[in-house]
Formats: sequence, structure tokens, C-alpha cells
Amino acid sequence: MIAPRATALALAGLLLAASPSSLDLEPAAATSPTAPGAVAAPTEQQDGERREAPVESEAAPRKRLESELLPATSLRKPQNGGTAVRRLGADLPAVAKAHGMQPAALRTTLLNDETLWVDPAGQLFVKEELHVGETFDAAPVAAAAEPLDQTLALHSKPGSQHVVHLDFDGIDLPSESYWSTGHHLPAGAYEGWDPMGDGPAFSDAERAAIQEIWARVAEDFAPFDVDVTTADPGDAALRTDFSGDTVFGTRLVVSDSAQASSLICQDNCGGVALLDAITTPSSVAEPAWVFSALNSQSPKAIAEAASHEVGHTFGLRHDGFGRSETDWDEYYSGQGTWAPIMGSAYSAPVSQWSNGFYNGATNSEDDVAKIAAIAGHRTDEGGDGWASPLRVTDGAGYVGASYDRDVYLVDDCTPGARAAAVTTGFSANLDVSLTLARPSGSGGSPVTVANPYLIQADARDERPWYGVGAYYPSTSVTGLDATVDIAEGGPWLLEVRGGDGLTGLDTSDYFSYGSTGAYQLQVEGCSTPQVAPARPNGLTVVAAGLDLVATWAAPSNDGGSPVTGYRVDLSGQDPVDLPADATSHTFPGAADLNVTVGVSALNAMGAGAAATATWNPTTVPSRVTDVSVVTDDLTCEFGNKPRCIEVVWHSPDSNGGSPVTHYEFWQGQDGEWWQLFEGDFLSTGKYEKWTNRFNPVAGEEYDYRIVAVNANGAGAAYDFKALLKGSPARITPTIATDRDDRTVTVTWETPFDGGEPIQHVALGLATGNYSQQTDVVLPPGTTSYTFTGVKTGPKHLIIAAANIWGPVKGKPGYDNSSDKSFVMPPISPDPGPIPNNTIQGTVLSTDTAAGTGSLRVFWEPNVPADPDHDPILWYDVCVDVIGEIHLPGDAIFGDGATRGTDLCGDRATLAMTVDATDEPFIDLTGLTLDEDHYVTVTPVNPGGPSFMPSMGVVNFDPTAITCPTEYTVDDGKLRWVWEWTEINVNYWNVRARRLPDTDWTVWASGQAYYMTGVYQRPVTPGEWEIEVTAALRNGRFGPPVVCAVTVPEPVVVPPTDPGTPTEPSPEPSPEPTTEPSPEPSPEPTTHPVPPAPAPAPAPAPVAGPVAPAPLAVAPSAPRAPSAKPGGKGDATTLTVKWSAPASAGSSAVTGYQVIVYKVKGAKLVVKARIKVPTSKHKLTLKLKQGKYRVAVRARNAVGWSPASAPSKAVQPR
Repeated sequence: MIAPRATALALAGLLLAASPSSLDLEPAAATSPTAPGAVAAPTEQQDGERREAPVESEAAPRKRLESELLPATSLRKPQNGGTAVRRLGADLPAVAKAHGMQPAALRTTLLNDETLWVDPAGQLFVKEELHVGETFDAAPVAAAAEPLDQTLALHSKPGSQHVVHLDFDGIDLPSESYWSTGHHLPAGAYEGWDPMGDGPAFSDAERAAIQEIWARVAEDFAPFDVDVTTADPGDAALRTDFSGDTVFGTRLVVSDSAQASSLICQDNCGGVALLDAITTPSSVAEPAWVFSALNSQSPKAIAEAASHEVGHTFGLRHDGFGRSETDWDEYYSGQGTWAPIMGSAYSAPVSQWSNGFYNGATNSEDDVAKIAAIAGHRTDEGGDGWASPLRVTDGAGYVGASYDRDVYLVDDCTPGARAAAVTTGFSANLDVSLTLARPSGSGGSPVTVANPYLIQADARDERPWYGVGAYYPSTSVTGLDATVDIAEGGPWLLEVRGGDGLTGLDTSDYFSYGSTGAYQLQVEGCSTPQVAPARPNGLTVVAAGLDLVATWAAPSNDGGSPVTGYRVDLSGQDPVDLPADATSHTFPGAADLNVTVGVSALNAMGAGAAATATWNPTTVPSRVTDVSVVTDDLTCEFGNKPRCIEVVWHSPDSNGGSPVTHYEFWQGQDGEWWQLFEGDFLSTGKYEKWTNRFNPVAGEEYDYRIVAVNANGAGAAYDFKALLKGSPARITPTIATDRDDRTVTVTWETPFDGGEPIQHVALGLATGNYSQQTDVVLPPGTTSYTFTGVKTGPKHLIIAAANIWGPVKGKPGYDNSSDKSFVMPPISPDPGPIPNNTIQGTVLSTDTAAGTGSLRVFWEPNVPADPDHDPILWYDVCVDVIGEIHLPGDAIFGDGATRGTDLCGDRATLAMTVDATDEPFIDLTGLTLDEDHYVTVTPVNPGGPSFMPSMGVVNFDPTAITCPTEYTVDDGKLRWVWEWTEINVNYWNVRARRLPDTDWTVWASGQAYYMTGVYQRPVTPGEWEIEVTAALRNGRFGPPVVCAVTVPEPVVVPPTDPGTPTEPSPEPSPEPTTEPSPEPSPEPTTHPVPPAPAPAPAPAPVAGPVAPAPLAVAPSAPRAPSAKPGGKGDATTLTVKWSAPASAGSSAVTGYQVIVYKVKGAKLVVKARIKVPTSKHKLTLKLKQGKYRVAVRARNAVGWSPASAPSKAVQPR
């Protein structure tokens, strides 16, 4: 019986060695002169010997080598999105070509994927989204599979020439690095990963987490000839020294460095990598970065980000989700239990490479094929069919691709026998499909197929029979392993392959494309018969002069019987048998042949599966021959444009030693090229003639290119030009406006005539909504025209040159008109409303009997920015226009105005104009006393009246107090009360000063309207002034009133002798009077008052603790803001409102920051951070389609508050 496996991660320990000595070295992939490391499939891909890394030179650093491959651009700094497309301009095709992309594909990706950037040197790089999820403290961490002291010496495929170094202990960045030269990141040391914040030495918990990250990434790259390692192999093993270098890799730095994340991506990305960096020659081993703090310090998130960034270095682009051609999510977060590695797989239990099989995929590139084309596949062990099974061993097997199958033989099974194909557990990409079959002739007859349904599991389960201890589910999913029961007897065949992610009878989360990786086949109750050996490892073929030399290593599975020799064959030649110790063979004179070399291992059971490698001399086809082009008098029977071009060509004279597989047909213009009819011209490999008819855009001359392609690559190009005659090219006009002369001058260059002479040039000047248009037809050769008397506002300039082919309206493809919008500026800019809407009135006179009176209405003057050109000429005034603000004359601002014309549209009691002075005012008479009067004031400059008149309310209500004539001072405290019977006051402001002081002291600010006085206010003798200002309910302030108050000296009473008793004196009787006399004014008493007792001496200071300084405190978090979609007609807008925080902290609030999150499933992705002044509590945003949530935080002199809770999710409209 085979011993059961301990834990899921322990299997990773069995499969992925902790040091180079713990497993036999697996040599690297087979190479050919034209495609280093690239082999078609796992069944053909072999591994080769790793070379020793050269010693680093101590000489001066070499310059970066990207300039050999990357085009210079006109960019001054890195750009993304539409800005990158616009500013790259004619450089875009060269950048696309340098990265193996079509120009249209790069343009579309830049416009839709905001994470893709391009720098001035033409290098594409990716800044990933932030990941918000489980933190290091909260995330589950799998038990370590290897001894903790081996954590920084882990290898997934020791001996491979292609290395992915997971760097957790920091990096010393050289000054020549792209991140220093392109992103101003200073050269020097940057810290590694320290999730527990306990210093650079890794704790046991951190080492276990590193092993989990490594195991996940290693499983992602298990199908390939790639060694994922935590041991630093040195820059020489990672750097690509030249195009075609077979020793290369990449360094993935996991770092907590705030400086690196800030300078590279302003703390707004979870990781960053250079696209195609792994194949780009450079003097520096350029790292990719994962910023651990911006990935929540979660091992799962860091592992997903690491594989994602390394994928970018292999040239992989994002797997997004597109609702339309212009509405994309940069990352697809998957479906059910699955997500693509190049999407957003942070929350998915199963993450795999993708070929865009899901609905809405924005990227159909074949991830597995693209990585394999660079690094090669891991050697496939064999067992490719029912007739050539492998022997079951304790070692690991690998499913290298969706078409890879491994067949094993068992026999002599006892009752209760069973088999299990066990994945690596939590890190698995492989979803096993296990088939039990009966041998049948040279094939097999399936009896049972096991591919369990995927089930979400939120907690640990117990291990099934083939394991012991706690079962750690695959990040909360079960069903990746598969088991079958085996009937008594035998023989039986067991087939292991990648399965679909089944969730039900007819449902699945994913197809078998990405089900690749390691497994172990365990069998209980059966014998494992001897079979032929597995494939030899690491077959390579190289030229040695005119000869070919094949080298290989022993197979990993000898079939249970020792290898007795090897059988080597070359295409078309008899095989050669070699002894068991042979590891190479020379084929004389074969270096110039297109051949396939095969090597099989032999044992007592026979020959095993052959390892193969193809050798093609480095030749490609010559140019195609006998090319003819017809552009006139052809009628095509397709599309709605019957005119077309016909191109005919014949096979090249030489196929380069390998049959032509297909032809490529390219179209280009201004240095930009794109392929037409991709996949349409598949060759038979024989001499042939091709005819291609197509209808390009008429009137535009294009470059064309035909290329023959064979297995070695694209041959020499046949280039030519062709033109399908049509209407002239579009004109790009230049427009100049003169606001004073009211003219628009249009200039242009004569366009390409489309193959026929230009007959005339047509111009049209239209209003913004095309409701009015002035048309002009000019003779050919004209290159300018001036429109006069043009009014203010939005305009359209439509211009086109015409020949016999058009333009003709209503026929698609022939309308070559250019429509350029612009704005005709006003004579002067809008003067705007009067400052602060400061319309106020004071009473001049009242006639109570008549019920009328006069008011003086005044306001602050407008001060124009350019008083010489744009002076305020006058003010239009309308009185008693109630319920509306009337624009005088119903004029459109900008074209001037005539003074006194239709001021108020006959809707006012009074209408007049006022000269523009430093203190503008107008006296209004005959106004009723008991009504409010509405006054509209409109500034007018040479352009006309303001678009926004100002309106105020004036009346005869009192707005100022009358100084009280009586007041009292009692014991040094003043009581001073004024009368007020109106209801038009909100509150009072009171201040005072004791003469001769000039500074005022505020006695009351915002005093309630019903408190009409000063009560118990301490005062000292002397002359005082008290100022009272009424804050009115109409939002204005009444005029301040200053009142004089005299505070008398206090009455002095002489002191009595405390030793002399006092007796009361008899009260005198009143004197009789004969007639009343006028009451005399009270005289101030002359009796002295007792002096105030002397103050007690102050107690001596007592030593004690000093009071602590006030704490510096940031504001509290504001409450969650409200977010509402825009009104009707406000496309894709969102209005956010918020209130001040409950506590401003230790100083006043100085501003706010609005944080906009885009809702992506269960995640919130930061899309924008907008700073707002403290005076604003409302913001309108223009956003793309989607769901958003918004938070707000406040700032004072100490710093930022925590962010508020997010608003409810809302969708702009």
C-alpha cells in the first residue's frame, strides 16, 4: 500500500524542492536557432542543462540596452489612457510593434485599461489596482511544507535556465535601473516584507507565509520550464543580455517601501511591472514590484499579485470584462469559484491562466502558449495514450496543458481497491479528471470518469482516506482532487488530465484550458506492473559545424525496470541504439536540414515514449513573386461599396527549407501597419497563385505588404502602394476669431485630391445646434476665407473639398467633410453679477398720509479684470419685477447692447439705467411704505448685459436702533436697553469702547433678536461708545448705530471709626410747604462711600506638576456623505453632499478630500481623490458608467481625519 500524503502543502514539499540538491536537476527546455526555449507542446518540449551564471563585472555599469529594441517617442513623461494615445500619435505603431502587438490592439487597450502606461522610451508598464481584503493578521496561513530555515532556499524546478526570483528580504536598486531613470526612484536599498513589523529578520509566522506565497506562485508556473525560487540567483541568471539569450528570468520584489510605492505610482497601485521585460535585453535585472501594504499584507493577495506581475513581464495583458467596445473593466474578477490570473483573482478559490473563453472577455491571447513560447514547457513524462502507460510511483506528475493526459497501469486489484489523483491543495490550479478504463486492444475502454463538483467550503474539513490530519481547503473550495473505486482483478488503466470546473450537471465555472499543474497518483489495493520508461529529460539539439548534436538526461520514471539503453532517430534515417550511459549523439552533416530528433529510453519492457526536438536552419522564405495590382473598373460582389482593388501574387522562389504555412497581408499608412484578413491565406506548401479582392477607404493611398511565412518565421516583404480613387482627403482647418471685428478667418492646406482633380471647396458656418448656417462655395486652389458679422456663441465650421467622387451626402464612406466646433468670443467677457449680491436700501423720506416714500438703493461696483477693454458702461435697474429675473432686452450676451432699450420688458413699476461709478446708487420715489420692493441690477459692458442679474429686496422697515436716553449703572454694571417692535431682525451684534481707546471690544455676537439691550455689563467710569448692528432676516445687515454713554464716578462714603459706637439719629420731620415746587434734578451725592476692602495677599505659589500642553488632534471623521445621480440631461454625473465633522480637532478644518470608489463585485476600487476647500460641502462629479460609492475626510493643521463611511452605491446618469 502506498503511504498517504500528510497535508496539501506537504505535497507541494514533495513536488517542489527546498534546495538544488534535494531533487535531480531538470535541465532546461530544448532550443532552436530561431526560437530559444520554444517548443510546440508538452509532448514535444524537453529540458536542457543549465549553464553557470557568469561572474558580475566590477567595471563601470553598462548602459541599458532597451534602446536596441524600443522606439523613442515624443512623450515627456509616462502617460496612460486616451492621453497616451493622443500624445504618442505617429509613434504608437512603433511602440506596438516593439511589444508584439497590433497598433489597433494597443490603441484599444490604452483607451480601455487605465492601468497600462507607456513611458518616453516606448516601454509599456502596468500599475495595478489596490487590493483591499484580509490583512496579514486576519488571513489564514497554510502550514509550512519545508523546514522554516529553508524558507529562503526554495526551488520549484532547480536547474532551469529560466528563473522567477521571489525577493522578500529587500533589494539594492542600481542607478541604471528603469525605476531610477524613469520614475526617479533613488538608487539604494529598499526594505523587503515585514508584515508583523518586527524588523528584517523573519519570524516563524512570516516564514510560513512566505512558503505559502511561493507555493502558490510555483504552482502557477508548474507547467513551464521555470524555476520559482526564494533564493537569489544573482543578476546574471535573471538578466537578458541579448536577443535570443537562453538564460533569463525576472525578480519579483515584495516590499513594504512607502517611498517606492509613492514615487512609482503615488500609493495608488498594488503592483507594477514592465511589459515584456523578461525578453528585453538590458544591463540590469529589472524587478517587478508587489507593494505588500497596498495588498493588505495578505499572503493570498500577494501571491496572486506576484504571478500577475510576472505574467506581465512575459508580455501578458489584462483579462478584463467588456460590456461593449468602449465600456471595460480592466480586471475580470471571475465567475463562481474561478478567476483568471491576469484578471483579479484575489477572492477566487481557483485562479488559472486564461485564453479568454468567458463571455465579455477583452483579451483572447493564449496565456499558456505565450509563456511556453518564451520559457518552454516542463518535460512531459509520457503516458500519452492507452497503449503507452506509465508506472505508478511516489513521485509527482504534471499536467502541462489542456490536451496533456497521463495514463498509468495497475493490476491484481483486491476488493475495495481505489485510486486518487491528489492536487497540491490550497495552491492548486489543476482540477483533476480521473478516468478508470479497461485495456482494449491498443486502446482503452473507459468505465468510470471522476471529476467532482466544486463546493465552497468556509471551514476546515477532515482529510479523506488518502490524507491525514486537517484538510486545508483550496482557499474555501473542494472538488479539485478525484477518486475512483477499482473493481477486483485487472489490468486497469488510470488516466489523469485537467478537467472542467464543474458545479452541476450542465454547469461549470471554467473549462479545462487552465487546469494544469502538479498531482500525485495514489493507489490502494493494486499492484503496479513494470512498463516502458518515461521520456528522457532535457533533449536539446545544437549545431556543431555541419553536424547536429543531441543531448539528454535519464527519464524521471524508469517504469520499474532499469534503463538498458536509448534509441535515437533522425527524420528519414534508421534509428540508432545506444548504451544506458549515453547522454548525447552526433548526426553528421545534418545541420542544414529541417529535421526532428527523437530519443526513447529502453528497458526490459521495451521502448518508452520519445522525447522530440525539431531543428530548422535559420532561413525564411524569399519574397512572393509575380505581383499585380488592379485598381480601376473592378466590380466586387460584396458589401455596400462595389468598387474594389485586386491583388494577385504567386509563391516565393524559395521556401527557406521549410514549407510555406501561410501568407500575411498588411496595410499601412504614415508608418503605422495593421494586418488584414488574418488567417485567410493558409498555404498548401506547394507552388500556388493567390487573388485577393477588397475595398479599402476610397480616396486614401495606402502602403501594402505581402509576406510568406514558414516554420522559421516571416520571409522578405513585398511592398507596394495602391489607391482606390475617391473623394478628396479631409481638410484640417485652422480657425482664428477676432472679437472686436466680429470675424472668423479659416485657413487650410489643399488636401490630397483622392485621385481626381478637386472641383470646389465648400464651407459652412453654423450655430452650435446647426439651426442657422451660412454656406460658401469656393474655387479649387482657395486656401482661406473670412466670415464677417459673426455673433457670439458656439459654432461649427464644416469644410470639404469635392471632386467627381463626392462628397455626396447619404452614401456611407464618401462624406469627407470636417466638422470643427469652436466658440465665437463675446466683445467683452460676461461682467458677472454685482459682487456678493450687495443690493441695499436706505430711507430718504416717508409720507405717512400718502403711504409712499423714497429709498436710496446702492450696491458694490463691478471691477473688470481689464477695465480698459471691458469697462462697466452702466447698470440696468428694474423695480418690482416679482417672481423672475428679467434679462434686459432679451439680448444674447456678447454682441453688445443699446442703453435704455427694453430694459425690463414692460414688467416693472420702474425701469432705468445708472451710470457706472465707484459708488453706484439710484433714488427711487413713490414707493409704497408697507410693501417689499424687488430691485434687479444688471451690469452692462461693451459685450452686453450680464447673463446673471442680481436681485435684492428693499423696504421701509427700520434697520437701525434709536439710542436709548436712559440707562443705569449699579455697582459698576451697566444696564442699557433699546426699544424694538419690528420682526425683521435675526440677531444683534454689539461692541463698545471706552474713550479715548480706538479699539472696539465685542460685547455680543449673534445675540438673540428678543434681547434688546446690554445687561449687567461691567464698566468703568468715563465716556463710552456702544455700537449696535442689526442682522436682518432678509440676509442683510442694517447700518451700525453708535451711541454715547457716560458712566459716572461712584459715590464715596467716609469710613467710620470701628471703636466708636454709633447711634441712630432721629429722623427730621418734613418742612411744611405752601405750594408745590418743581421737582429738582437729583444732585450727585457728596457723601463718601466706604472704600473697597484691600485685597487679600495672594498665596505663595505651590510647587506642583506643570499643566500639559494642549493635545494636537486631527478632526473626527465626517458622517457618510449623500450621493445622488445627476438630473435629467446630466449624463454620467453624480452630486455629493456632506457636512462638517462633529469635532474639528485642535484647530479649524482647512479642507476636505472626496474619495471616489468604483464598486466591482464585493470590492471597492479607488478611482479618484479630489481635494475640496473648506467652504464647499457639495461636489458634482462626471464619471464613466458603473456603480460608485463616495467617502469624505477632513483636514486641519494636524492632519487628516479618518475617512467617513462610504455612501450608498449609486449609478451616475
